Amino acid sequence: MGKLSVSVLGVRGFIPTPGPKSVRYGGNTVSLYIQGPSGENIILDAGSGLFNLGRAMLKGPFGKGEGLLQMIITHAHFDHILGFPFFIPVYIPGNVIHIYGVSSSTMRLRDALEGQLNPHFSPIQQLDNMGSDIHIHDISHDKGLTIGSLSLSFALAPHGSTMSLVVRIDTSDASVVYAPVVGPLSTQERSPLLRLIKGATVMFHDSSYPEQVETCTTYGVSTADDALSLAEEGGVKELRLIHYAPELGDDDIERMADRLASKATSTVVLPSREGDTLVL
Repeated sequence: MGKLSVSVLGVRGFIPTPGPKSVRYGGNTVSLYIQGPSGENIILDAGSGLFNLGRAMLKGPFGKGEGLLQMIITHAHFDHILGFPFFIPVYIPGNVIHIYGVSSSTMRLRDALEGQLNPHFSPIQQLDNMGSDIHIHDISHDKGLTIGSLSLSFALAPHGSTMSLVVRIDTSDASVVYAPVVGPLSTQERSPLLRLIKGATVMFHDSSYPEQVETCTTYGVSTADDALSLAEEGGVKELRLIHYAPELGDDDIERMADRLASKATSTVVLPSREGDTLVL
């Protein structure tokens, strides 16, 4: 049986953050690329780092129009979908792209993806003008999904005025949780998340800010301490911080991760870094 590979394509929230203060951890918005033990290809969120993955994929089946890809969009805010129009495999005839989004989203996923192709913003104009075979699916957060040898399960987290999907992917040997945005949780909202993340091998969790600021409540995002609290209560083995606010530089991220690691009692804490690949 092969391994589960998790590649970090982007780590930022809100807006891409290029520049000298983000050279170590990266400036692209959030996105992960999952390669399953049986050859499954899954993208979690279509942040700006998707562009680089698309170019790399041209060397394989996706460059020949023979690729099969599953993409899960946790919610349709711009930082989670802005990389989609720049993902080259979607323009190559023969490639099959399945895109999943939660049915309770405030905006239909097709409308959100197509909205950024509007002729005011893009020459593409609509999804049907892309060359690949694109299928968009509504998924329910309380029902699982099987993709090849991978089992996927979901929960919802509050995120300002909307909700965001939290995704868990399991193999027979390992599990990864992706929780890119999680707003302040009530007890009722916390319980299903704890059930979902229980005992996970690694969890990527929203750590937009080192400490509580007004923006956390306004935007519906987490502090690093929120992430650690949930991870330790859920018995998560390793916590990867992600979705850094644009005002955080590399040094801020390192200080945040070091402080959290020093107070963790049962969970390993590490900062997510663009370009990293975990093999589980």
